[in-house]
Amino acid sequence: MSKLAVYQITAVCAVSFAILLVFSAPESKTPSKEPESQQQETSKELIRLRKAETLAQENQHYYQNLPKTAEDAYQSLIKLQALSETGVGYRNYVAQYNETYSNFQLFQKSPEAKNLPLLEERIEFALKYYTQARDSWNEYVFEDNTFVRDSAKRNTEVMLRMAQIHTDPVVDLINPDTQLQQLESHYFAQLSD
Repeated sequence: MSKLAVYQITAVCAVSFAILLVFSAPESKTPSKEPESQQQETSKELIRLRKAETLAQENQHYYQNLPKTAEDAYQSLIKLQALSETGVGYRNYVAQYNETYSNFQLFQKSPEAKNLPLLEERIEFALKYYTQARDSWNEYVFEDNTFVRDSAKRNTEVMLRMAQIHTDPVVDLINPDTQLQQLESHYFAQLSD
């Protein structure tokens, strides 16, 4: 075999080997070159996330040890949710609604409420739907608990279901297993504004 043939075979093998290395090499560990604005945005998001985590940890103790007014508002909301899920009559519903609303107002007016803004916001949001259900029910129900129109009954049922759905975030906020995550999400969203 001539020297030229050996060089050609060696060159082909070298090129083949180089190609093999390039295509079989693991991905590079070097950071991708993001545009500067995207890097800045990512950095801002990380800063917001850290601030949200810090705020959540600093404020979690307020939610772990609820003052009596907050505990009463929370417990009566849970009772209202349970009562509305059982197919209760109008009078029993209104009695529990009134207790829940009164407890919520006492909580709102308490000095401790300023330390529990997320709890106040979430209870108020759930109560909005319980109030709409009460109003719809009151407007269209007879003494024997029958409805004037089927649409009124459906509307009341929808409002009760919406109220129950919006009670779940209140429960998640008080639940020790989900509390910190709920607070972090709240503060992260708040820092976005």
